[in-house]
Amino acid sequence: MHSERIGQAFGRTIRRLRTDRDLTQEALSYETGLDRSFLSKLENGHKLPTLSTMIRLAKALDLSIGRLVSEFEEELERD
Repeated sequence: MHSERIGQAFGRTIRRLRTDRDLTQEALSYETGLDRSFLSKLENGHKLPTLSTMIRLAKALDLSIGRLVSEFEEELERD
């Protein structure tokens, strides 16, 4: 599987989960301690997350890491 496709699917997942919760990138940045520009790169598929980043995102989005991965897998299947 191509890493570009994976990055784009993960980015769409994070953007959808963030907007479903009415969070801005700035608010998610504050909650995760991640730079807003890094979040933008994640959402646009230009960066791939580390496990640590995924854990921070899941916690800030009030999800288990397993649920975050499931949401990502569903998005990847839609491709």
